[in-house]
Amino acid sequence: MVEGTLTSYDPLHYYVNKVTQLNPAIVNAHKNDDKLARENLLSKSKGDFDIFICVNHHWHGSVLCVPCGRDSLFEDMLSDDPFQVPEQQLCWMFHLCFEDMKLRTYKIEKLFRLYKDITKSIKETFYIGRFRNMSVNALEFSALRAAPHRYNHIINDCVEFAKEFCIASLSYCSNGLQLEEQVFENIKKASATGFSIERLSRRNYLSGLIGNVSLGGMDTSNLFSGKWVWLAVLVFLLVYGVVVASATAFIMLRFAK
Repeated sequence: MVEGTLTSYDPLHYYVNKVTQLNPAIVNAHKNDDKLARENLLSKSKGDFDIFICVNHHWHGSVLCVPCGRDSLFEDMLSDDPFQVPEQQLCWMFHLCFEDMKLRTYKIEKLFRLYKDITKSIKETFYIGRFRNMSVNALEFSALRAAPHRYNHIINDCVEFAKEFCIASLSYCSNGLQLEEQVFENIKKASATGFSIERLSRRNYLSGLIGNVSLGGMDTSNLFSGKWVWLAVLVFLLVYGVVVASATAFIMLRFAK
């Protein structure tokens, strides 16, 4: 018998419980490892996509997929610069968020919106690459592959989900082999520079929690139930203490004059 070290884990650790926003046929093909169904779904509606990892103003990570080239609604108006996107271009965004904090579950959320509406919440954008001849359905397959069953907590995992999404997408585009080095290099560069945001968020749970709420990924009533009531009380006490101290100092200075 092979010697090893016993370890334990919490079977109720956060896991992806809800994928109802994704195409049921895609979910079933992925879950059942149905190769025929998968190939059929991947053969439809192919196009080119510029893919970005984005961080919003509350440090929450997501993936932005922008149609480009002949698949864009504005093909004749496109710039060679992937950061120049027409305001009216429809884009896909995927992110990992809380489905129910009390039950400790995540969900994958898919958004399909105008670029001008998506960019309102973006603080930092990191270009990963242009994925060519890639099915729209492949975006959902990438999201499913990027989501293992158990997670630690949302701060780490929203960004890790975004990275894994980009890596999984290499399997579904025609230039995956040529693009692979660039993708890993761009993720590495982002981690070394702009993802200082990521490191900050991992030290500040509350900021990531608010970021998740801002994308509609959580029922905020859960904040005030169970163990989260202590977090709410702590925040209240900290704010209350600062307010009282400031008011006291102001009054003392006023009377000192």
